[in-house]
Parts: sequence; C-alpha cells; structure tokens
Amino acid sequence: MKQKACEPFVWEKPNTTREYDLKLGQKLIDFNLILTGLPEDIEQVVNDIPNLPISEAPIQSIELSKYLKDDLCTAVPGLRVFQPLQIRLYEFNPVAESEEAIWTAITDIYQKAAELGKIVFADPNYITGDPEGGSGQSGQIQGGPEGGSGQSGQIQGGPEGGSGQSGQIQGGENGNTGGQPPEEAFIKHWAFYATKGIHLEAGTGIRINTKNKGQSADVYIFDTVDKRIHRDLNLIENGTDRPHYSPYVCIQRTHPQEPLEICISSPAERFQGTSRRHIQVRSTTARTVDEHGLFIAGLIHRIAPQCNLHLVDVLNQHGQGELFGFLYALMLLAKRGLGKAGARKPQPLNRAVVNLSLGVTLSRELMTKTGVPLALKAMQTGSLPMQSAQNYLLVRMLDDMLNTHQYVGSMRLVTKLLHELGAILVAAAGNDSAGITGDLPPQIPARYDEVISVAASIFNGKKANYSNRGDILAPGGGSDLLDVKPQHAQPDPNPQKDLRDYVMMSFVPRLSDQDSGLGMWSGTSFATPMVSGLMALMLEKMEVNNVTLTSADLKEILANRSRDGIIDVQMALDSIQDT
Repeated sequence: MKQKACEPFVWEKPNTTREYDLKLGQKLIDFNLILTGLPEDIEQVVNDIPNLPISEAPIQSIELSKYLKDDLCTAVPGLRVFQPLQIRLYEFNPVAESEEAIWTAITDIYQKAAELGKIVFADPNYITGDPEGGSGQSGQIQGGPEGGSGQSGQIQGGPEGGSGQSGQIQGGENGNTGGQPPEEAFIKHWAFYATKGIHLEAGTGIRINTKNKGQSADVYIFDTVDKRIHRDLNLIENGTDRPHYSPYVCIQRTHPQEPLEICISSPAERFQGTSRRHIQVRSTTARTVDEHGLFIAGLIHRIAPQCNLHLVDVLNQHGQGELFGFLYALMLLAKRGLGKAGARKPQPLNRAVVNLSLGVTLSRELMTKTGVPLALKAMQTGSLPMQSAQNYLLVRMLDDMLNTHQYVGSMRLVTKLLHELGAILVAAAGNDSAGITGDLPPQIPARYDEVISVAASIFNGKKANYSNRGDILAPGGGSDLLDVKPQHAQPDPNPQKDLRDYVMMSFVPRLSDQDSGLGMWSGTSFATPMVSGLMALMLEKMEVNNVTLTSADLKEILANRSRDGIIDVQMALDSIQDT
C-alpha cells in the first residue's frame, strides 16, 4: 500500500530548557508572562512600569509580521488586521513566585496601557489540560457498570495499570464479556448508529453513505504523542522491540483496506518528552494519558477513513502542556497556510480541520481579586482617543473580552488567524459540570465564536452530566451511573450490558500479541473528534459539489440538522446539495 505524504512541522530549537514540576491543581506556570500586541506598544508599556519583575527581553516570540507580508495580506484580506502583531514570552521573576503575583503584574500592565492609550494583552502561561480531569484527560471511566475497578474483560486502568488511563481490551474469549471480539465491537459501536449515535451507519456496521470518506481533507490533532505506537508496530510487524521513530505511522487493525495512517509532528529530539521548548512540564500525578492523541485519531479515522491525519505533540504524557508552546504549534499550522497564501488563494487552510481536545481553566477568583477586569475596562476607555490608529483586531478583541469575559488574548489572536485562513476549529467543551446544579459554559478555546464547541452525549442520547455546555452534542461516553464518581455508582439496572455499551472505543498502543489494540474512554475529548470527522466529510462534499460554506454556516448546519441536539452525519451531508 502506498504511503500517504507526510510533512511534519519543523520545530525551532529553543536556546534554553527549564524543567518545571507541576503542582497538583495548578493552572499556570508562575515564572512566565505572555504579552500580545504591537511590538512598540509592548515595549513602551513594559519600560514605563518601575520594577516590573520580567526579563529585559522576551525568551521567545511569535512574530506574525514575519509571516504576514503585504502580498499575503492582499491575497487574504482578513489578514491585514494581524500585521505586525507579536506574542512574546517573558521570564517572570517576582520576589515570591505565586499565581497572585502574576495577576498583580497583569493588572499593572493593563493600567499602564490605559494611561498610555495603548492596547496590550497580558496572559499567564496557562497549563493546557487539567490535572484534575479537565478536557485534556477527560472523563476517564475507572470501573465497570457496577462501579467496580477490575471486572473481567472490561476496563482495568491503562496498559501500565494506572487508574486514569484508557482501558486495554484483551483479545480472546476470556477477555470479552460482551461475546463480541473487540474489533467487531468497535466496528458496530453504538456511537456510530442512528438510534443514539451520529447516524454514520446502520446497525449492521455498514456505512449508509459510501461516497464521502473525507478524501483530501486535513485533520490536525493537537494532543499527546505516544512513543509506544512505534514499539507497537515493530512488535507486531517486525518481531522486534527496537524503537523506530518515523514521523509516519500506519496501523492496520479493523479495516486493513483503509488503515489508520498518521503523520506525527514532534520536537527535534523526537518522542523524548517536552524538551522542544524552553520548559519541561512535569506532573506530580501518576496518571498517564500518552494514548489520548492516538485514541482521538482512531475515532476521526472511523468516520473519515480517507482524510489526512496529523498528530501534533503539544501535551506531555500526563495530558498537560503550556499555553505558549501550544500557541507556537498552532502558528506552525498558520505558517503552513500562509505559505500557500502566496499563491493568492483566498483561504489557504479551507481544507483543514483543527481538533482541540484540550483547554485551559481560568483563575477567575484571583483575576477579580487583583482587579484585572476593571483594569481591562480602563484600558478600553484609555485607548478610545487613539483607536483609529490602533490595530483594528486589538480593538475588536478588547471589546469581545470585556463582553464575554474570555480573558486569554494571545489564544484568541491565534484562533482568529486560523479562522481567517479558512481552518475549521473544533474544541472540547470540557468536563467540569459533574455534581453541580446546571452546566458550566465551555472552556477556552471552545468558548470562542470562531470555534465549534462540542458537548458529550451518552448511550441513551442524553447529555453527559460531566459535560459543559457546547454548540452541539456528540457521543462522548459514560452514563448517569458512571460519569460522576464511578466508585459510588449504583448497580446497573441492566447488568448484562458490557461496559463497551457505555463508553467510547478506539485505538490504544498494542503492547503484546494478546492485546486487541483497542481501549475504552469517556469525555468531551472524545466527542470532539466525532465532529471533526464529520467536518472532514463535509469539506470533501463541499469540494466535490463546488460549494463554499463558512465555519459559521457549518455550525448552523450542525445545529439545525441534528437529532435531539446530537450531530447527524446523513442529515448534515444531505444539506450540501448535489449539483
């Protein structure tokens, strides 16, 4: 079989590396500060604040002016608003490192910007993902339907025995309580049916629509990269345990005629931790979720088996990373699109889907305590006399942040850039609503208007009670009995049900000949790729039928052509009329 073209991103090696031990429950790295704006405005604001405890020069910069030349802005009119903005990462060195010290500095920056009539956004270097089960490692099921933690043939933790990982499904008759081999259970999984799933297939496991399989669409998954994928392939294909670090992976398990092919982008020291940036984020939690990205890739492939899958390494083995590194990786995609924009293509990434099964959790209490919202309002008022000379995008972003309380200016800038380039962004709503009255709003970046936010549904068609609100529902697994605290679950009213009838199934690394290479997991992280896969199908049909739709149009189609709020593949595809 001919290998698909694989062009991984090229990472610039940082000048320095600093290891950082993440504390349990920590939301940000307390020795970094991210500033976004026009270069001269950033420098004027920073230099005008006495004793601001940051480095004289940025450690690293994302220079949009480096990519946005005049001819590109002509080719893509919406890009004019980005030139010549920068996102800068500074070392932050207060007397005592703490989250409150960062927010106090951010308030000072906003107040000084207001005084000078400038617009400069300041953000902490947030942790992407969440040690407590946010959307970077979402809704893991740790027990069977009765709440047990080690039932035969069901989930028993991950391949390494950790309780927070996806469960490996063993092959053979002794490993299957549901009577079906794992491969067959995956092919005929409830999430893909019409009853309570996405209406991709009939109950026989046969696709209803065989025309659209996502051909020529590119889906970029920003997530974890599991080096055991390569050990798995060598173990099965070559009979050896020797690592083989190729950026291209091809897994043939359920559909040999359409294997799972992934192009992997990792740092120069490929698959060796997170040393690609100036920080190594290390966690105190023993839970590892290396297979998170592979699991997501398997779900997208299940829906759009002919799309081009790209897995980009932005999270460590615990499902955690840092915001600036994540933004840098997103900009590598934007740079790829901007290179194509030189050919005067209006939207060079209009065949790209960006899957973001991760998010950040804001420190709202500290933001309010240190006066950040009031300082932002002062910056808006102070900049009014000079707004005609300001970068228009910064003015729009400031107004939007104050109206919606979405206080991460650097991330909003990059998502808007990708949106202007034509990419479809799909993000997990988050798993923060378990055990509370009402549903929380989506995490960031799912909350942004240009992003499709995905909430999770369960096997009976209801919204999972761990799931935050979203624009649309898609199967994410779990059940009302399991998704709050599995160990306190009540007995299942139907004890004959296999756990696989509750959760999501997809690929995990295969560590022995007895392993099926399929696992189980639940969360909005896994509802998100269901929508990303559908987007790949819709992009293919749009191209075939010469139809142009914006991301806003696609979001409206998803909402209007759904069943009880759950995406419906056939209804969505039928909305794009054949010519």
